[in-house]
Amino acid sequence: MKDSSRSQSFSEIEREAITLKIVVDSLNSCLTPLLFELRGKKEDATLYFHEELYQKYFYIVLMDFFSPIDANIIGEKLSCLDLISNICLKQKLGSTDLVGNLKKSTEKLQNWIKTEINIKKWFPDIDMECDLILSRKDILYICSNISKHNLGRLYTIAGKVRKIFRRSNVELSLDDALVLIYNFYEHFNDDVLNYHGSNIAEMINNILWGIHEYLQLEFEKMLQKKESQPFIYPNNLESKFAKECYWDLMSFFRTKPSIGKFRATRYLKMRY
Repeated sequence: MKDSSRSQSFSEIEREAITLKIVVDSLNSCLTPLLFELRGKKEDATLYFHEELYQKYFYIVLMDFFSPIDANIIGEKLSCLDLISNICLKQKLGSTDLVGNLKKSTEKLQNWIKTEINIKKWFPDIDMECDLILSRKDILYICSNISKHNLGRLYTIAGKVRKIFRRSNVELSLDDALVLIYNFYEHFNDDVLNYHGSNIAEMINNILWGIHEYLQLEFEKMLQKKESQPFIYPNNLESKFAKECYWDLMSFFRTKPSIGKFRATRYLKMRY
């Protein structure tokens, strides 16, 4: 969705610089040793959150990554994931030759998050067993919002839960939906999301590394400048805000992402 009244505020290369800055900041908020540690070998790793609070924070921030950003920023109301997908199709700042890993990682996460799964679950709070069909994004959306808000803010979530049950041919009253919210959360957050944590971290880490590779030549070009020479921004990068985002991206490049490349154990990729 585009907002034509604002989309002309920035050039295409400026929008890409701003988009990449938004995405990198979002991913860096999730991918930090402050939240979790990886145990095992690099090619067979398992993620362990330091505390339950950090696990909640991880999924709340991750849901922001999958949610539309403010359209007034760059003229498009798309999620960070969709914005990165657009960059992979139409590169402006980085190298076309180095976008392959970013494109592959982005497509993998897009396919994974929209996948629908089938889970048979007993809900003791309403004395009912249901065979639910829901997407992984549904699970993340509901659980992250329950983590984020108290019961007084969960009316919308109850409505979302009712729609999921309706798709599975189960008609829930609003009263029942409100009653089972925390029972839903207990299973899908504590069991399903925690099971996927290692794999999710691997996929978003690959996107962050993909951005790092995509911008490699731009960073090397900046390093070739002599100290006596004035810094020259890329053509059509004129907005102060876009220049600030570009400079932050180049600073991001001075060090590698805080989480090294790793592969989650295959045993945490077989269910749900």
